[in-house]
Amino acid sequence: MKKILAIMTLIIVAINVFPSAQASLKGISENSIKERFQLKSILEIEIEKTKGGEVFIINPSSPEIINLSIRYKIDTLPIGLKLKMFINKFISNPNLQKEPSISISLSLEGLPSYCTAEFEPKNFKFNISDSLQEGEVQLKISVDNQAPALEKNNIIIKATAKPYDSFVIPKIQESTAEAKITVSPYYLGIIDLKNHNWFSFIKPGENAVTNLTVINKGNSETSVDIEVENPPEFWTISIDPSNIPSLAIGEEKKIKIIATPKAANESKEEQVKIKFTPKSTYSDGDIDDSYLTGTPKYFTLKLDSVALSKVKSTPGFELIFAIFAIAIVLFLVSKKTK
Repeated sequence: MKKILAIMTLIIVAINVFPSAQASLKGISENSIKERFQLKSILEIEIEKTKGGEVFIINPSSPEIINLSIRYKIDTLPIGLKLKMFINKFISNPNLQKEPSISISLSLEGLPSYCTAEFEPKNFKFNISDSLQEGEVQLKISVDNQAPALEKNNIIIKATAKPYDSFVIPKIQESTAEAKITVSPYYLGIIDLKNHNWFSFIKPGENAVTNLTVINKGNSETSVDIEVENPPEFWTISIDPSNIPSLAIGEEKKIKIIATPKAANESKEEQVKIKFTPKSTYSDGDIDDSYLTGTPKYFTLKLDSVALSKVKSTPGFELIFAIFAIAIVLFLVSKKTK
């Protein structure tokens, strides 16, 4: 066993001394020889495909997790150097079972002010080997509620493999890799409604008007489609306007909901849902339509056809009331003249 270790020691010493001796014989500096023996590495970044087309759409209420694959290898690792590394692992440090490793660090460039991001992990290591190695990384990106909707930002992901140099292994040059991702804040189609008035009982043929104000509380210019979700049987509902083509952030717009009873019929109370659907005015066409529709808002009209039936069932009520009023006036006048 001692003889084997002695032979291995002589081999590793010879391998380490040979470049310097060769340099002295040829009159070349040792640094020049080391440069010739420098190793080059290959570093790659692969990004998962996004569900939103070419852009990662990020919701303020839910950070986006982007999966990355980092790949690394030494371009060419000579057989002699492999033998040298193998021998040195046991001669220099018999307890060391791991191969020498390269440190990889990750960073970002071009991150907008309304974004925060973090890698998990941010730093890791690969063994020095000419076999391709791969590591999985998660990049978590968050945006705040005030982030401008669908504004596209290019972010550069950069991986850096630090240079390596030791007695056993020639210098490995630093290598870098970059990949671009495009992120965009989620469209928050949020609207609010303010009800200004309501109406009481009306007769068939008359109109009841409800005035509403639609307010854009989202993070982008928006349009609003307005429709009756469940048209009532005994009423005609019209909306003016039925579409708001553009509403800036914080802007308000008034609409009218007009309810007209078709006839006086015995019927239970009807509840009519008016649906307000916000939609982004974004029109570049590179973002999936599912990201361009906001959260619908509902307004409920309560319509009572029973009361109308009661009005119709007493057609002489107004005449009786008028006669009674005239009789009272005549009675008071006659009493006053006596």
